[in-house]
Amino acid sequence: MHRRVTTHPAVFMAAIAVFILASVAAPARATEVLDRRDGQPGTFPVIAAESLRGRSVKMPEQFKGARNLLLVAYQREQQADIDTWLAVIDSVTAGAPDFAYYEIPTISSSAKWMRAMIDGGMKQGIPDRAQRDRTITLYLDVEWFRGQIGTAGNEGIAALLVDRAGNISARWYGPYTAEAGAQLRAILTTN
Repeated sequence: MHRRVTTHPAVFMAAIAVFILASVAAPARATEVLDRRDGQPGTFPVIAAESLRGRSVKMPEQFKGARNLLLVAYQREQQADIDTWLAVIDSVTAGAPDFAYYEIPTISSSAKWMRAMIDGGMKQGIPDRAQRDRTITLYLDVEWFRGQIGTAGNEGIAALLVDRAGNISARWYGPYTAEAGAQLRAILTTN
């Protein structure tokens, strides 16, 4: 004999209400473009965002390094390319003064309403607290952002060397290569 289990409509509605309240009660801080720098194409705009660890960051002026490598991805499938950089970045940049790096997943502002779920999924995949602090998800107009930072013509990830004023001094595309590593090391040791 099969027993049919049914859920009372009030229980179902209560579960939905709890889900909605949990999503809204402590909303993640939205990405806010503070200065588009429209007159300065090729520079990093001023953006208020939040790391996966919950730290508010005003980019680029509150980056930890005077020079910062930003690993910018636009699609989940690009994480493998980001990981090639993360696997070697500490050894490539060893001894570089005042240097930091960040992972910048970039998602359309139309997905902002799903931010709690998206960021929650990323947090589960990144157990390291320091890496969570270096991961800053941006929810904004992706096409505008790509044009502003000078990566519009490339479909892959971008690795950008950015100072606290937003000047982008170097760009690399796609997975890490020994050539890109040598170029980055040379820049960091000569400037």
